[in-house]
Amino acid sequence: MSRSRKKTHIHGIAGCSEKEDKKLLHGIERANQRQVLNKIQKEELDPDEATFYTVDEALDEWSMSKDGKTYWEKHCRFPERQEWWDEYREKAMRK
Repeated sequence: MSRSRKKTHIHGIAGCSEKEDKKLLHGIERANQRQVLNKIQKEELDPDEATFYTVDEALDEWSMSKDGKTYWEKHCRFPERQEWWDEYREKAMRK
């Protein structure tokens, strides 16, 4: 895998992943589904009136770790930092 590189130069702005946020959101979604199904099973809730949360409804995009994505340019805006930029960009493009 010595030639393994990302094909696009698009990366997240913050240096973290959203893995923990997604785990939390899916946990909320599954807990909601369990509660609704238990209420239906105990006949406290009519199956036709049951509503489930989706991840999109539980999601608060502004509280997640990553701040979006951006395109990494080939050339640095500051010529005196071009060497640093090339080195940093090379590290970021590794998988």
